[in-house]
Amino acid sequence: MEKFVQTLSNDKHKNKLSDALQNKKPFAKFKQVIDNTPYRQDWFDFKDNWLQRYVKYIVMG
Repeated sequence: MEKFVQTLSNDKHKNKLSDALQNKKPFAKFKQVIDNTPYRQDWFDFKDNWLQRYVKYIVMG
């Protein structure tokens, strides 16, 4: 999630998401914030891409 936040160019959303990750229940807070931004689909795409690379790394070594 932190890597995704670093890719954002909009400082307002970047700061809100970063703050969400620093508080209690970071996953729930991140979801709450990302659901109310235009970056929701970008997050899903980023996450899917990351998971695919991770699995490929684990399987292929």
